[in-house]
Amino acid sequence: KLALHDVLYDLYNGITALLHDDSDVIVQDFEGRTPFFLCCCVGDIKAAETLVSAGADIHLPTYTGVSPFMAACQYGQLDMVTWMVEHHSIDVNHTDDAGNSPLLMAARMMRKDVMEYLIKSGADVNHVNTSGVSALMTVCESSADALPVLNVGTGHCNITNRSDCMTLLLNYRCLIHACDANLQT
Repeated sequence: KLALHDVLYDLYNGITALLHDDSDVIVQDFEGRTPFFLCCCVGDIKAAETLVSAGADIHLPTYTGVSPFMAACQYGQLDMVTWMVEHHSIDVNHTDDAGNSPLLMAARMMRKDVMEYLIKSGADVNHVNTSGVSALMTVCESSADALPVLNVGTGHCNITNRSDCMTLLLNYRCLIHACDANLQT
């Protein structure tokens, strides 16, 4: 394991200590995740700011093209998503190697609050990935009617249901694509 990856449970203090030892802030693990990427997954803005100040690349994707911003969207880290858009001019329509957008990543996990923020920030509600799947199709395909969403920072748990996410997308003029039995458009 890499030392900067091991400090996730006490990010800020651990990162600060390791940076004093000249640790490499852009080192990637076996999947291509950097310490900054992992900060985005858990929503630790203070630790992320520390890494950025030390030279972390906020755009460096994993080996499959998933950006730290996309990870923050998938994991429902709305404060991190907002910070990255407002302070680092992140492209809300950036895609990974499979054509997945941040909105698709948030839709996959039914992160309604993140989905709404992305849409209001200019995300394309009608984007489809390389398999022809849209955010609406992703929500409709979900095997769960509702997912509990735990906010790690507050410890509160909210229930986001599929119909809330579908309504959000349809209210923002998401197109209903015709698809075949394999859900291909």
